[in-house]
Amino acid sequence: DSGCGSWLLEPQSTNLVTYSEDFSSGTGWGATGATLTSNQSISPDGSLNATLIELNSNLDRLAAVISVAGGTYTFSFYIKAKEGESGIWRSRVSTDYTIYENTQVNDTEWTRITQTFTKTGAGNVVMYPAFRTDGTSTLFNAYIWGAMLEQQSYSTSYIPTNGAASTRLQDI
Repeated sequence: DSGCGSWLLEPQSTNLVTYSEDFSSGTGWGATGATLTSNQSISPDGSLNATLIELNSNLDRLAAVISVAGGTYTFSFYIKAKEGESGIWRSRVSTDYTIYENTQVNDTEWTRITQTFTKTGAGNVVMYPAFRTDGTSTLFNAYIWGAMLEQQSYSTSYIPTNGAASTRLQDI
């Protein structure tokens, strides 16, 4: 970090999540028990467009189902605890098997949670950026933003979507 700047060169990638910032019902996202309120905090892109998710009890969750081909995928999203709150946040991906990710989240900085998995053939992937289970995650409220599902073995920089998958071309 010499002050001279740097280049970020990435491969082509597609965000398969059709609504990466809008988690309201009717956008492919569905909440069970959780309360969602749009545009409640400044997101990593500097806009007032992060969604407040309030987990009210055990088994509250937010989920989206996406059909994919076989291959390696990475699901990611950004999260920050609501002011004055913090704890362990649990997310989940269900595909050929279930992957849980428990992440310490605080109210001072955005954290990007990523989960990489392999799908053996075509079928559905269920992504849960919020999956509350008693005894594992802490019951607290948080802001979420920037959901992505891409066919990569790692997450790339954020690709926004608003109604359809979006592709970023390879940097040259």
